[in-house]
Amino acid sequence: MNRRTLLAAAPAALAAAPASALCVIDPADTPVMRLFREWEAHAKIVISACDDHDMPEDEFEELSQRQTDIEDEIARMPPQNLRDFAAKMFARSTGGLHDLPREEDCPGLWAEARALIA
Repeated sequence: MNRRTLLAAAPAALAAAPASALCVIDPADTPVMRLFREWEAHAKIVISACDDHDMPEDEFEELSQRQTDIEDEIARMPPQNLRDFAAKMFARSTGGLHDLPREEDCPGLWAEARALIA
């Protein structure tokens, strides 16, 4: 199953355009949340592209890769609060479509989780 097929089955909550998907920048947002807003907007574009069967696969893969790049960038950022951490987990799992990475694959993420609950 390719990513396009998987994302075409995305939950309605992710496909629906939340107000935050408009990428409105709130000066009170943390760096993680600002990037998360970008991720939300881009995820909506990728989900819409799943329905565009005329889009060449290489263009879709480029869109999809950008979403993954944003997810990776969010994962590298330190959370400033629990909201940041929740946003990181949400993006890292592509809105719950994928499993979270194992600790050996993403040790920083799990170290952050342990620090927040310690």
